Amino acid sequence: MLSLLAALLSFPVLAQTLPGRNACHEAVVWLDVNRSLVKDGRVIGVSAVKWELACNGDVVWTDINRSIYKNERHVGVNAVEFKAVRWTGDAVWKDVAETLWRNETFLGNAAKKWEIAADSGDVAWTDVNRSIYKNDRHVGVNATAFRLYDDGRIVWDDVVGFRHID
Repeated sequence: MLSLLAALLSFPVLAQTLPGRNACHEAVVWLDVNRSLVKDGRVIGVSAVKWELACNGDVVWTDINRSIYKNERHVGVNAVEFKAVRWTGDAVWKDVAETLWRNETFLGNAAKKWEIAADSGDVAWTDVNRSIYKNDRHVGVNATAFRLYDDGRIVWDDVVGFRHID
């Protein structure tokens, strides 16, 4: 059983290309049996728990203490969820206090729902009061739903039923 687990943990993952984009960086990343995160044959971190490979070859990952990293660089602490921005490799993440971050840059507090635009890398998000934001800029209030398009446009509905575009 241990050898099967070791085989599963060490299975490498390659970045894959999306239609309409140039080829992704051909990084090979895996987690070894000692929880070391290996990128292209070199250990970039230890005690890794979860990781994502961006198309530019950057790896965003968390360790057992909930610290978050972009490759070898420490980005923050107390991460509870994260995504690697597909084309830039930026780390967009939320901490235990529901604060939203892009790498080390503060985006806002009380984040509830958030999405990343595939092409532009913009982050659309709502807070607990239903305000809506694009990156760190306040866009509107009383949002009930939103959709973020790949180019960074946000279409959102408010509690009255009006549809807005930003």
